[in-house]
Amino acid sequence: MDSESKRLIKVKHPIITVEPEEIRRRGIPLWAAFLVLLVLAVGGIGVLVMILRQTVGEKARLERELGTWKVEKAQGDIERERTSDQARRVLAKARQDTALTEIKIAVSACSELLTAREKLDRESQELLVSDAGKLVARIPELVASAQRLYQNDLPNVAPRSVVVTKLEGERRLEVQVTAAAGTAYEPDEKILSLAKADTEWADVELSKVRRLRDLVVSLAAEGRIKQPPEGAPSEPQTLQVAIARLSQDEASTHRKTVIEADGKAKRTAAATVASAEAERLVTEAKLQAKKILDDAKAAATKVEQDGKVLQAQRDLEAAKAQVEALKAAEEARKVELRAKADSSKVKSLLAPFTTPGYLQLNSSASYSKQPLSYQALVSSGALSPTQAGLQRLAEIGHNRWDKDRPRWHFGFDNVKGWQKSASEREMVTQAQQLLIELGPVLVEKGLLQE
Repeated sequence: MDSESKRLIKVKHPIITVEPEEIRRRGIPLWAAFLVLLVLAVGGIGVLVMILRQTVGEKARLERELGTWKVEKAQGDIERERTSDQARRVLAKARQDTALTEIKIAVSACSELLTAREKLDRESQELLVSDAGKLVARIPELVASAQRLYQNDLPNVAPRSVVVTKLEGERRLEVQVTAAAGTAYEPDEKILSLAKADTEWADVELSKVRRLRDLVVSLAAEGRIKQPPEGAPSEPQTLQVAIARLSQDEASTHRKTVIEADGKAKRTAAATVASAEAERLVTEAKLQAKKILDDAKAAATKVEQDGKVLQAQRDLEAAKAQVEALKAAEEARKVELRAKADSSKVKSLLAPFTTPGYLQLNSSASYSKQPLSYQALVSSGALSPTQAGLQRLAEIGHNRWDKDRPRWHFGFDNVKGWQKSASEREMVTQAQQLLIELGPVLVEKGLLQE
């Protein structure tokens, strides 16, 4: 056995393997170590791959479950939104139907009012110039009734332009609500309130229009029935001309009444002042007479002519003093009236006439804001101390077309409402008396036009 063979010999033990010393010194071969490391690496990579596959699979499963949950949630939200939208649409439809019903009622009421208003305008204008109106013009009491109708009642009816504006407004609302059918649009309470208010307003105005149409028809019928008084012209004039002449006659009568009342008041005032002045002069005269008597006794030697001249001089001085006293009394009266016109109570009561504005009497308008004219008030009959004069003054102070000045408001917002209230009658009467008393002073102070 050679030495190489000896080196390869291994001494084996059932439990312990004994290698030769040389072999132990050489260690594990590189290829074996590399193989072991390779196996370990492959095993580790396999384990990592398995873990990674499990992780990726779990993530995919979670993503699928999350996606399913999101889809189910979206479907649920869509269903709830659809249900909620349907509920809103049902509620909106109910509100739309309610609003549309109220709007249609308002449209119908305004349309009926407009038709009746146009018929009233046409029939009333025809009566002014027609043959039926000429028959009315023959009867004085019918002319007076027609004057009240045309000058007082007809101007207080809602103008056609206002009716058209309200009708067009309701039609716009009707188009708006109709166009929103099938949507979730809900008309607000303002639309319902506006429609109801327009309906109520149209009903009230319609009753006025119908009453006035009945008056027009009644006037025409009475004109055919009544016999004209003796002396009536054979060629009857139109009702329009008859009303104008009646208004002119009333204005002329009122001017005469005012002038007479003014003259009487001035005479009364002058008499009062003169009486007081006379009493003062009598007292002074008695004192002067006593003094003259004493002087006469002391100057008994003076000739009679000198005494007469002295008396004449005294009489002249007394007359001059009386004139000056009258002037002073008149000026004092003016001062008193000016002070009265400046009082807050009088200014407040006469504000509907003294406040500057564009609208003037007889439906005219001024270039700039100015108070009403005193002469126009007199000519209109508003300062006549009669029931008719009070009514005319109330109409001027109540006129709703005057947007610049404070307006009077009577019961039921009716131009004749003051006649049914003691306090309002007292207010109108007091205002007329103040205008009569303070008219010239108000013109002087610029609170009324000439």
